[in-house]
Amino acid sequence: MVDRSKFERLNESQQRIVKFIVDNLDKEVLEQLENAIHVEYARDVSYALEHRPDVANRAKPQMHRYAVDQVFVNMFGPDALQSTEPKGEYYTIYSNGSISMSHCEAHTDEKKRPAKHRKKMAKKNEVIEPHQLRFEHFDDILDNTQKSAVKNTIHIALYILHKSKIASDATEPEGIYVAVPYSDWTDYHLFVSLQLILGMYGNEELEAMEDMAMPALKDVMIDREKDIFKR
Repeated sequence: MVDRSKFERLNESQQRIVKFIVDNLDKEVLEQLENAIHVEYARDVSYALEHRPDVANRAKPQMHRYAVDQVFVNMFGPDALQSTEPKGEYYTIYSNGSISMSHCEAHTDEKKRPAKHRKKMAKKNEVIEPHQLRFEHFDDILDNTQKSAVKNTIHIALYILHKSKIASDATEPEGIYVAVPYSDWTDYHLFVSLQLILGMYGNEELEAMEDMAMPALKDVMIDREKDIFKR
């Protein structure tokens, strides 16, 4: 059961983003991802310790990343696996028209390094950053049809923290979070535990809020920016 105080400590725009996620992403999708990630973490560590004992600590992070890539492909089909051009950096993504979702992994004290595919996906979040929304930013990565779709889509990332750099202590993740990054990844519009999001499905307080279609979410974010620039 979600700790209501954690939700209540979010500011209004963050609560509205939670509402948008809950309204536009099936709970079952997140539950299945969470369960599969825990299974794959335990499987990776077991394999590394048995078959790669001397390099298990080094192999584990990459094994986890590829395992979660495979989880996305298993759940969402082969189209979930994509690559950037021209270098061909592979990544996985799920999209339902309102939300696109990827994943990244990091140790607790590690900040994710910039990557072309992360920047590309996070660009969608300019749609909730009205002062930044300039579609010329998309000219080199999206065609006209894709630009139109971006107007109604935000990007979230499952941010998975490794429990330990020591393989034998890392049979499960330290935590799984839902992040809505700024379009330049310098910070987050929202960074909360996956458990908080899952706990908000069916929550009466959240259901009492107005429906969070993209136009309503944009209005909330515009008002938030006006308040910020007044200070």
